[in-house]
Amino acid sequence: MAPPVLLVVGPPKVGKTSLLQRFLHGQCDSNPKPSIGMETGMTWHLDPESALFAELRQLLPQQGIDFELMEIGGREPVHREMPRGRYVCGLMLCYDCRDRTSFLRLWHVLCRHRMDRHMEISASSVAAKGALAAVLCATKSDQGPSLVSEEEVKLFASANDLEVVKTSAHNGQGVRWAFQTLALRALEAEMERRCHSDQDRCLDPARAFALPCGLDVCPELTGLTNPPCLRRCEPQRGVPATEDYVEVLDPEGQVLCDPRSLEQCLQQNLLHRAVHVWLCVPRSGALLLRKWQKGLKHPGRWGPSCHTEIRCYGAGDGHAAEVSTQSAERALEEQLGLAPSQVGELIHCFSCQMSDGSCQELLDVYLAPLSKAGLPPLALQEDEEVDWVFFAHVLSPEFARAGRLFYYNNVYRRALARRMRDHAIPEDVHHAFALDLDAQLSSPPLAAALRCPAAEAVPPAPGPNPPVAVR
Repeated sequence: MAPPVLLVVGPPKVGKTSLLQRFLHGQCDSNPKPSIGMETGMTWHLDPESALFAELRQLLPQQGIDFELMEIGGREPVHREMPRGRYVCGLMLCYDCRDRTSFLRLWHVLCRHRMDRHMEISASSVAAKGALAAVLCATKSDQGPSLVSEEEVKLFASANDLEVVKTSAHNGQGVRWAFQTLALRALEAEMERRCHSDQDRCLDPARAFALPCGLDVCPELTGLTNPPCLRRCEPQRGVPATEDYVEVLDPEGQVLCDPRSLEQCLQQNLLHRAVHVWLCVPRSGALLLRKWQKGLKHPGRWGPSCHTEIRCYGAGDGHAAEVSTQSAERALEEQLGLAPSQVGELIHCFSCQMSDGSCQELLDVYLAPLSKAGLPPLALQEDEEVDWVFFAHVLSPEFARAGRLFYYNNVYRRALARRMRDHAIPEDVHHAFALDLDAQLSSPPLAAALRCPAAEAVPPAPGPNPPVAVR
């Protein structure tokens, strides 16, 4: 299968050939021959290790992707068309920042290529082709002040949804940035096309365009209250989601990119939100541990009573994003077969960030106190086990070092231990576990953890996460 094409276009003598030579070979001729017709046969392999942006690394497959770079000569652009039979996914619009005429001609060049893309779209499938990603590339930026004002460039870029990059083939400034920016925009457009294609597969054209159609066209629609394809990866109205998506966050907790599946988050070390729920008897300091053999996280290890991710789609009618309490209630029902009414009110204990290899989580931890009626019957899988333990034992460093427990950091240990300590009653602890509460709390490791000042409880950013490139 031929690789997708990134097309370098623009008026003549703006430096397109030199730009490609510098990018592919690290150097360029001082006086290259003018391109006539279409220059092909230039392949570029892009892998996650060479990506400049965190967003690009997250979109690339582990083995990378190949692009074919093509250049269209600038003479007589009205007769130049996209290469037939090839999928052009990105357009590099080049102009000489020292030549205003070359910039003004870009309106026509861009219009021509977008019209070509529009004519390729099949009438039977509105999502057959993605939007044509494009980058506005100012060349020869090392040769003095630009004769095109910043206001003109911003106006053109804003009107046509373009990224702007300044480059110089002479010294290499901005060249890699320009091509990787174009690759990022192309991959984002392809992801959006695939999401829309999945959602539109069963839709007639009226619904696929998400237009406010009349009852004679689409009887079940009354307007645009819930248009399909409004958000990426959102399931079609009335159809259950085929995959659970989670939000991807940066180390500051801000949304980094489009939703990803849990498998993608674990493969690419992406930070995402999750919840832990501990069934507990606060007066006796008892926590319910659960061990599961199957699952993407912590298989074969003892962990909290429930553990799940906060999904982008799933609350209410299946289209609203969950809040963490809804995720906790869903985990109780799916993993233990318990309705929220069968346990006490969920108590948000603390939140922290944890890093366990490729599993990067921003956790909300909940306690679910049991009533006097005790533990209701649990609906466990055949390979699952549960066990009641005293909180000081499960949070002790010796227990963690045994290798049979889920990973937690000092912030997690300290916050959970303090909360359980504050509610434990010595008589109840002795009755349930035959233990002296004061003796347990005075053990050196746990006592040191409980004495740590609160200011030290701020978790560091997870190690495996690469720095985030903010553009």
